Amino acid sequence: MDNKKIEDYLLKRYPGEGKRRAVRERIAAACIDFVRSGLADSNFTKELCSDSEENFWPRVSEALLFRHLRDMGLALEERPQAAGPDFLLVKNGKRIWIEVTCPSPTDIPEDWLKAEGGSEFPHKQILLRWTSAIKDKAEKLLGKSDGSEKGYIEKGIVAPEDAYVIAINSCRLRNGHSLN
Repeated sequence: MDNKKIEDYLLKRYPGEGKRRAVRERIAAACIDFVRSGLADSNFTKELCSDSEENFWPRVSEALLFRHLRDMGLALEERPQAAGPDFLLVKNGKRIWIEVTCPSPTDIPEDWLKAEGGSEFPHKQILLRWTSAIKDKAEKLLGKSDGSEKGYIEKGIVAPEDAYVIAINSCRLRNGHSLN
C-alpha cells in the first residue's frame, strides 16, 4: 500500500522522463526502502504525500539519509519510543542520535530561490534559517528555556552521555529542489 501511494504521489509531483524520472525513481526507492526497514515513523507516508513542502522535504531528507547511512554499512537501531530523534545508531558502545531537519526558505529573497542571475548571496537570511533550525532541534533535546516543554533528555529518551547530531538539508534555501 505505502509503495503504491509513494510511487503515485511522486509520479504526480515529478511527471515525465529524463531527469524528472531519475529523481522520481531515486526518491521513491529511498522512501520505500525506509518504510520497509521499519524505521520510518507511522506518519512518514502520509506526510511525504501531503502536498506540503514543509512535510515533503524533511521526509525525503530522512529517507535519503537512511539510505546513505545504510549504504555506508552503519546499522541503525529501532528507536525505543516512537517519539524522539529520527535515527539511532550504536558505534563502539556509544549511542548516536541523529535528528534531521530541512529549513524552510522563510525570508530568503525570491530571486535567490529561483537562482536567477545576478542575485547576491543572502548571507544573513541563510544564516538565520540555519541557526533557527539548529535552535529548534537543540530545544527538542534540551527543552524550551522557559520550561514550557521538556526535551528528549528530561523525557529519558536521550541520555546526557549520548551523542546528538543535527543533520541539516539546506536544499530549500536555493533552487536545488526544483526540477522546473
